[in-house]
Amino acid sequence: MRALSLLFALVLAAQARDPGRPVDVSGGRIHGRAVAADTNRPVSRAAVRLVRANERADVQATTTDDEGRFTLEGVPAGSYSVFASKPGTFAETAFGQSSPDAPARLISIKVGDVVQIEIELLRGAIVSGRIFDHTGEPLALAEVTLAPTGGTPSMPRPVLFDRSLAATTNDRGEYRLFGVRAGEYLLSAHAPRLPADPRQFASIYYPGVSDVAAAARIQLSPGQEISGADFTLRLVSTVTVSGLAIGPDGQPMPGGSIAAYLAGPDGRMLPRSLQTRVMAGFDGLSGVGSIKTDGTFRIDLIPNHYIIRGRYDSRGVPPDAVRYSRALMVSQAVTAGETGITNLILKFSYGAAITGQVVFEGTPPPRIELFRVAVESGEPGAIASAPPAKDGTFTVGGIESGTRRIKAVGPQDWVLKGIYASGREIADVPVELAEETVMSDLTVVFTSVKTPLTVTVEGARSGAIVTVFAFPEDATLWHAESRRTVARMAGDAPTVFSNLPPGDYLVSAIADVSPDAITSGDARFLERLRPLAEKIALTDGKAASVKVKVQTLR
Repeated sequence: MRALSLLFALVLAAQARDPGRPVDVSGGRIHGRAVAADTNRPVSRAAVRLVRANERADVQATTTDDEGRFTLEGVPAGSYSVFASKPGTFAETAFGQSSPDAPARLISIKVGDVVQIEIELLRGAIVSGRIFDHTGEPLALAEVTLAPTGGTPSMPRPVLFDRSLAATTNDRGEYRLFGVRAGEYLLSAHAPRLPADPRQFASIYYPGVSDVAAAARIQLSPGQEISGADFTLRLVSTVTVSGLAIGPDGQPMPGGSIAAYLAGPDGRMLPRSLQTRVMAGFDGLSGVGSIKTDGTFRIDLIPNHYIIRGRYDSRGVPPDAVRYSRALMVSQAVTAGETGITNLILKFSYGAAITGQVVFEGTPPPRIELFRVAVESGEPGAIASAPPAKDGTFTVGGIESGTRRIKAVGPQDWVLKGIYASGREIADVPVELAEETVMSDLTVVFTSVKTPLTVTVEGARSGAIVTVFAFPEDATLWHAESRRTVARMAGDAPTVFSNLPPGDYLVSAIADVSPDAITSGDARFLERLRPLAEKIALTDGKAASVKVKVQTLR
């Protein structure tokens, strides 16, 4: 890997080559080259993007030429990461990234700087094999899906996103998935519906199981090729799940929609990346359906464990025919066995709701509608949310019952100080919301007074890639998207975290580990950091500082 260098001489050389070309003094310039990490050959037509440190939005984007070279001009002063990829061949790789779970290397730019870099692209992995039917014959037009579990071999995490790769088998039952980013995956296959046949091919996870809990986790490294990932689809009889949907008044529902989603071993709905298309209502199966005006419903499924979810609202209903004033919902776990389910009762309810007041410490903001109070609801990643009214009151309704977390967000100038119920802080702890109940009198406090934490990193070797982690000392507060768990790449200046709420924290500086390692709140990873961290207490409105030595995670 070529060392990062700031080469003022390149400016003079550029002027010498083209004296008529003006130098862009509105910012810096990055000259780069993309090469294959395994061969060092240039990668042409690779997509390159420039991202400001600790942000997601692209600042600039370009494409490499035939020699793998690119230039980013007029880059505003700041710290950046540069990423390159070539879909189908090379996975997205950041400058300075030696492995998929290593952090990007920051580039510091000042006005007039010219920086020369080289990005070594990691080759995508390949998975191939054949799919057979129940008689042992190759199965054409089967769809094979490789879904990420959200982790890498060294940093496993639960699925928090929906990004999968799919391929269709040819006439010999062959499939090939290529350009796959290194990480941990589940491999599954399903086949199109058989016309006029009560039996259908059940979706199968590799190496040939229908239960996702028993599926093999496939670990892929850069450039790895796995061949012979063959499995056979079983032909099973579809079953009918039917019954009656009733409203909160005990009367048959006048309509609505329902859908069946695969459930995991914990009884919760699987993330969308692990749902099969059959269960989403494709291929002719009625995994989704409508409730008739007499409240009856019917859906056809392949035997498995499901979450049946339904919704109803009165939009489009004549005012004199409206029976329910608000939206209704239902979420119920069922097991569809070989004989199906009859006389299933789905009881719709208004769901749970929360109400309260948003208050501000300091001068109230001019646009209160930019703030939102939100609650996790239903499927992974789904939320119910609402902005406060002009007087600061809020109501969030239509929340599926269960264990939920309540959160609130606002503009960057404001920090969520806490969410309180009867004086107890509940912003980072799960709360139980029951059907048709209202958790009322919540107080959501935002403050413009920040509690900055300055972290000075000591002992970093020249050119080292270091990430600073800050997380709660209390392990019960470790969870995905926690406002108390943050990470940032260290630069030349001390790292400052401005939006942490008061409390007791652990801070560590780790070499060659990505900030993304804690985006899921993985408790196993944070436990590994605990013995390497320094303790610091943050007091409301008071600046704090801590010095930490660079550590290596083993």
